[in-house]
Amino acid sequence: MTTEPKYKSDVFKAIYTSANALFEVGAIDSTTLRNFDQSCLAVPVKNDHQQTKESTDENT
Repeated sequence: MTTEPKYKSDVFKAIYTSANALFEVGAIDSTTLRNFDQSCLAVPVKNDHQQTKESTDENT
């Protein structure tokens, strides 16, 4: 079970949610998403975004 990350504000939550959706469809890479982690999250999460991306690529 994943806990809900803490965002710096509601605006950052909206920005991060959009960035995460772009990552999920392959429009941005994990490095870019990590930049959003640092910018938008109060405490950046320790997710392996690259592993998620690789899992997505294997399913296509």
